[in-house]
Amino acid sequence: MTQLLVDLFKNVVIMLKLMTKLIKEQGPASGLSLDDLIDDCKAFYLAGQSVTASLFVWTLVALSQHREWQNKARDEISKAFGNNEPGFEGLGHLKIVSRHF
Repeated sequence: MTQLLVDLFKNVVIMLKLMTKLIKEQGPASGLSLDDLIDDCKAFYLAGQSVTASLFVWTLVALSQHREWQNKARDEISKAFGNNEPGFEGLGHLKIVSRHF
């Protein structure tokens, strides 16, 4: 699921870059305006929040039903981050968490 979200994000970025290029090159003749681009960014942001919230809830439900996953995930996170606050740089070290979630 994580790779799906990464791929989706990459595709959104590519699309926004293409739209920006089109607006810069063709101006009003492109049929797009800067306001259209801003509206699309807002829509992607809100859609992303919904997907993230759904994924988070699903993860909590799955962990509540499978205590062994919960324990493995907790142990892996503790080993990767110790007493430090988890950060993006350490996410690559979470093999069990990445595989299941």
